[in-house]
Amino acid sequence: MTNDRTAGSRLEDEWFDILQKARLGLGRSVADVARAARVSFETLEHWESGEGSPQPSQLTGLAVALGLDAERLLAIHRGGGVPAPQPREGAGPIRYVMLTGQMGGYPVHAYLLFREGSPDAALVDTGYEPVHALESVMQRRLMLRWLVLTHCHRDHMEGAAFLKAQTGARVAVPEAEWATYRAHQHENPDLPVSASSRIEVGPELSLRALPTPGHTPGGTSYATDGLCCVGDALFAGSTGRSMSPAGYSTLLSSLRRHVLSLPPETLLLPGHGPITTVAEERAHNPFLPGL
Repeated sequence: MTNDRTAGSRLEDEWFDILQKARLGLGRSVADVARAARVSFETLEHWESGEGSPQPSQLTGLAVALGLDAERLLAIHRGGGVPAPQPREGAGPIRYVMLTGQMGGYPVHAYLLFREGSPDAALVDTGYEPVHALESVMQRRLMLRWLVLTHCHRDHMEGAAFLKAQTGARVAVPEAEWATYRAHQHENPDLPVSASSRIEVGPELSLRALPTPGHTPGGTSYATDGLCCVGDALFAGSTGRSMSPAGYSTLLSSLRRHVLSLPPETLLLPGHGPITTVAEERAHNPFLPGL
């Protein structure tokens, strides 16, 4: 488990990851995008693999071809676009604790949410290594009422059945991914989450479901006072990888409608990379031009 006091100083995605995610999201070939941006097939292929570096004019051409914000992409290429550091433990109206596990050396975050002075807590995702969450709950003398999943990829739900057995927490899963959860955990979850769901964790803490599909069929974010857990729908400066061109379009539109319409100061708690805010992403995310 990572113990840094702040939640990371590097973006989840490099500029070349962003290019590839956008190209695949649009369903376009390397040859097609290279031709549109007036670079060679081999050059774009190298860049997407992290080899070499384009000139600003070349990167601008690629951004235009892929519908990305060129200035924001150029800023990330120069090493910018990193949000202001946020603490791993937040002390707002709703407290959060970022719990980071490792899946084959790849960091993945879960978030323990509770209100100071109340024992009622929710865990959003498992962070792959659920023992960290169990330890955090016990150290703080909390009662884990709900385990809420943003989506059913293994790094976000590993150990969910273990946590349920250890704590008695109920498990909420996006309705469209009910069968995926059951196949992996060998038991049914307790609540299918839909667009209208509100999960009452305790008298002073509830989570409002925000549909953000596209990375997975039922991808869901969860908002409460001043916070929104976005899973893999959104990263600082990027988004999750989309299932298909239709999924890519749906993801971007749902982020605009449901997440980036929240108050600017809202903290966005992602499954990977640093914590960010609505204001930061509206100003700096190249996937969301015009905000």
